[in-house]
Amino acid sequence: MEIEAPQQSGEKGWRIIFEVNLPLLFLIYLLLNVLDGILRDQFILTDALYYQTLGEAQDFERIADWNQWRHDWGWSSYLAIPLGMFIRIFLAAMCLNIGSLFYGSKLPFGKFFRIATVAEGIFCLMVLFNTISFIVSHDGDAVDYSLNDIYLNHPASLLGLARVLFEGEAISAYYLAVLQAANLFEVFYLLSLALGMAALFQFRFGRGLRFVLASYGIGLLMWVVTLMFLMVTLVKVK
Repeated sequence: MEIEAPQQSGEKGWRIIFEVNLPLLFLIYLLLNVLDGILRDQFILTDALYYQTLGEAQDFERIADWNQWRHDWGWSSYLAIPLGMFIRIFLAAMCLNIGSLFYGSKLPFGKFFRIATVAEGIFCLMVLFNTISFIVSHDGDAVDYSLNDIYLNHPASLLGLARVLFEGEAISAYYLAVLQAANLFEVFYLLSLALGMAALFQFRFGRGLRFVLASYGIGLLMWVVTLMFLMVTLVKVK
């Protein structure tokens, strides 16, 4: 079945969301991610955390040198934010583009890149939500968390639910990637992609959702399986 480029209609409605200025949108997402990084550096990844976490394995002077390096050069990590965003958007657009080939689509890759860029806002909100919720739940002068707690901080996922229900128990590395991926924001992201596909091809939302599940969904599954392999072989989860 071949899908032609959608015809313009007088009633755009919510479809206008996917006609926003992409450079401006990317800049907004970039600022949100920078804000997230600043919050993490100021309230979570503190000097006291590294002294407490690394104190038994490293001497005081070395930890002090590390903290000083963070203060002097930590800003350089923000340079990787736009690259990480671009790669994530590109891969999502590539999944949609590959899936569209099975429909005989004649639409350019830029259309799918636009959809993925708009939907990227969901992940920006996710990282901010994770960071702010962590700060609120650990509000106080004492550092009552570890680097591992920060890594496992996904309150809107099944991982967050599992940590609440089985507090104090170890989480198997086999299930870590799956529990992280199964979160509300990932669902919202899938729905956003489906809305974009429905706007792009002008068919019903249900059909757009099936398309996304059959294209991006497969890519997500492959990514989760890859993470499972890496976590089982490289990461020891306590």
